[in-house]
Amino acid sequence: MLQINTGKLFTLEIGRTNLLRGVLYSNFELPGNEPIHTKAGSLLPTNTLGRGNELIFEMQERIELTPSGPGVLVSHGVSPYLNDFCTLMSFGLNGIASADAATTQRLTNGTAGLFSYDPPTSYISRCFDKRITLNHREIEDFILFVDELLALDRKSFLAAMRAIRTYVASVHRLSDDLALSYTLMVSAVESLAQKFDGYTSTWDDIDEKKTRKIDTVLRRAPQKLANEVRDAIVEGEHGALSRRYRHFILSHIDKAYFRPPNAISGAISRNELEEALKQAYGIRSRYIHSSEALSDNLAHPFGHLEVTNIDRRPALTFQGLSRVTRHAIRRFVATGRTVEREQYDYSLERSGIMVAELASHLWIWKPVGKTGELRGRLEGFLSQLTDAMSGSKQPITDIRSVLSDVERLMPKAPKRDKPAMIALYALFNSIAPIDKKMPNSDKFLEKHQDIDEKSPETLVLRTYWNNFTDWTLETHCSSFERYLENRSKPGGLHAPKLFDAAMALALAERYRQAGDPKTALEIISVAVDNLPGHQPLLEFESQFCETAPIVWRDILFTKAN
Repeated sequence: MLQINTGKLFTLEIGRTNLLRGVLYSNFELPGNEPIHTKAGSLLPTNTLGRGNELIFEMQERIELTPSGPGVLVSHGVSPYLNDFCTLMSFGLNGIASADAATTQRLTNGTAGLFSYDPPTSYISRCFDKRITLNHREIEDFILFVDELLALDRKSFLAAMRAIRTYVASVHRLSDDLALSYTLMVSAVESLAQKFDGYTSTWDDIDEKKTRKIDTVLRRAPQKLANEVRDAIVEGEHGALSRRYRHFILSHIDKAYFRPPNAISGAISRNELEEALKQAYGIRSRYIHSSEALSDNLAHPFGHLEVTNIDRRPALTFQGLSRVTRHAIRRFVATGRTVEREQYDYSLERSGIMVAELASHLWIWKPVGKTGELRGRLEGFLSQLTDAMSGSKQPITDIRSVLSDVERLMPKAPKRDKPAMIALYALFNSIAPIDKKMPNSDKFLEKHQDIDEKSPETLVLRTYWNNFTDWTLETHCSSFERYLENRSKPGGLHAPKLFDAAMALALAERYRQAGDPKTALEIISVAVDNLPGHQPLLEFESQFCETAPIVWRDILFTKAN
């Protein structure tokens, strides 16, 4: 939000400005009670006479010019800007700033955390002190940091903000969970390393246990083929993440990092740093994968020394990890790509905006551009059909114009798209009144009846029509299993949950008729599992009688009937 407010992403002029103010709570004191002015906003002191560290955040909100009328944005309010600015203060000035007084009080009260015998201030110097009086050099550096951050191109800015937020979150978790705090601190830089390191993975980056076996097999293959196989494996391998993390940080370390005022007594040395970073990433991985507790060598403070030893190898303490993380992120911001103006659609990145699927009646009727769109139209139509069967008063959309597109596109449609096209065409014409059916629909369906018989779309049609006369039980079962397996995949059909249950019950009835009530009940249980809370279905499962037919319409749509 802070970068959007600069106006560098606007395509039109500024249409509205608002003076916003908010209160934040921190352990920072402004020197001489003088305000701090940055491009993101200003910090103003309050006259509390030592009773608290309340500061006023003030800014001019800029809203891009938009036509007047319903839905025009008047203001976001100060909260999203204030929260972002608190995050920048916490990171840039190495302290605590929050819009919540209790958070600042909890982190700076000097009490021990839940998982340690020592307060957070024992692990990282300065950050958790009760009061931090800023000097002019620190303020100038913070102003420069904000300027450089806002000047970044949008992609770099968003990545930097993610890393900064993750770092601040790790600091806040230090009083709750030491291992989680350490993991988040590593992850702050990892998020940058994966997108901006420019690192190219090699065969040597992959675990030697894997490469040794593969190399043994590839010795029997021609050299060119062996290299192509290795390249294909490297391309999809994530084993280089630890090396990329180290590479990113080390590439942002210069001589100044090991010299005052950055480094003082107890700082990590250059020849220890790479191995310590490797250890840090290993600690992160063990926590994520097995919730492994932090080693005792790290769980106790070291008087703010930056390095300790684990298994005779150097390891970063919280003090050391904090400084190297802040330094790497700060250098990324200082050296990142900057732009004065940028064409960028920020509309979905504004505060309070969420993305939701539109109801199908708002889009299902639109002209079809590509045959690949028809699966989505079928899903939308199935949702309308299911709602109608459940008693909804929302009418089913007239999609004859879409079906005209189906007729037009069918001759050149890829084989994978044809089942959805036919299913949509057939379903609409089976429920439409005579005067709204497509002309010559019978001839069209007869001409294209050779669709994939095991496709999920065919299963949908047969379930709705209850027509399985020429399907063996094995074909029916495999088609249903295939549907469930692919339902959530990009190319799968995503039918409404009620229709999932209908398909399961239709299959259960086939097993019941075949004299296999045990399997029928197992499949009924699948329907219950995939439609939680449907009371009639639960009752049917508990009262299942192997001699009574399973009629999915009566079970699932009892209220409507």
